[in-house]
Amino acid sequence: MRIVHLVENLNLGGAERVVVDLVSEQIRRGDHCSVICLFERGALAHELEQMGVAVTALEKPSGPSLVTALQLRKLLREHRAEVLHTHNAMAHYYGVFSSIGLRLRRVNTRHGMGTLLGNRRQQWLYQLAMAKTDSACFVCAAAQQRFIRDGLISADKAVTVYNGIDTSRYRLGGKPGSLRALLGVGDDVRLLVSVGRLNPAKNHPLLISAFIKLAESHPDLHLVIVGDGAGMEMLQELRLCSGMAERIHLPGARSDVPALLADATAFVLSSQTEGFSLSLLEAGAAGVPVVATDVGGNGEIIVDRIRGRLVVAGDVDALAAAINDLLESSQLSQQYVAALADWVEQHCTLAAMARAYAQVYSGKPE
Repeated sequence: MRIVHLVENLNLGGAERVVVDLVSEQIRRGDHCSVICLFERGALAHELEQMGVAVTALEKPSGPSLVTALQLRKLLREHRAEVLHTHNAMAHYYGVFSSIGLRLRRVNTRHGMGTLLGNRRQQWLYQLAMAKTDSACFVCAAAQQRFIRDGLISADKAVTVYNGIDTSRYRLGGKPGSLRALLGVGDDVRLLVSVGRLNPAKNHPLLISAFIKLAESHPDLHLVIVGDGAGMEMLQELRLCSGMAERIHLPGARSDVPALLADATAFVLSSQTEGFSLSLLEAGAAGVPVVATDVGGNGEIIVDRIRGRLVVAGDVDALAAAINDLLESSQLSQQYVAALADWVEQHCTLAAMARAYAQVYSGKPE
């Protein structure tokens, strides 16, 4: 099958990571894939080119661009696309309008929970494009239900396709020791780990507050927030003001997350909003017990007291109490670990994601 993926760019991010991993699995399955970026190429483009996948950047200017639409239409013809798989809103309406009259299937994936676009014109264009869309995919059932409820998509076109990860990278991530060596701490220290972009949606200040509540009763506990972003400066200030700077670590973005998770005592996601978190899947595959806030698709991954702990977003006491439960009971933690690892392996591998999209492309989703 000849598949063209259309994205805004391939910068570092969860949705972009999913696209790159999906394409790699589709190539492995024997499909022919190419990727078109509306704007710049982005840092992940080289991974695809190393696989022999053509990546084209249209360098769209700000505002509506007929030139970009015409360039895109020409590329779709040159690639002889059978499926146009667009990702998120802007890529979708540009893709649909550029492909009118071409014989191909149009599939859109909305990554995340948001239903509101940047302005009313963009929302109108997205809804208009949906009339010419064969399937609208969502990364969790919560997002799908929200789009249907808000009247942005008809139920007969909507389907949930969970994100997938290369679970073997996390199961076989490496022997414990990498994170301890990075931080300069010994085996007597327990590590509370969070991984993700440092932005307000992740609500890392809440996590720091929960850690401070636990610190006195757990003097061996350290907090590690792995990632980078606009929130780094604020978190550095909170760290310094906490009085526990030596126990709160901000190592920045890392490419060796599978190895670092091998040292984690527990994984915490304190998000205020979320789509379908790759970091929760990664923690599950790595065998780390999880506490997460009940937002977006988190509840579909972490069923409370079955595959981990799920708490109300923004409630620092509930978050601290759930983390404490894992720290106090290794038996309970291991029960959650086994259940989550099994669920991720069944539902959220790259192979499972690629199979699900192949069924969508064929017009026969499960």
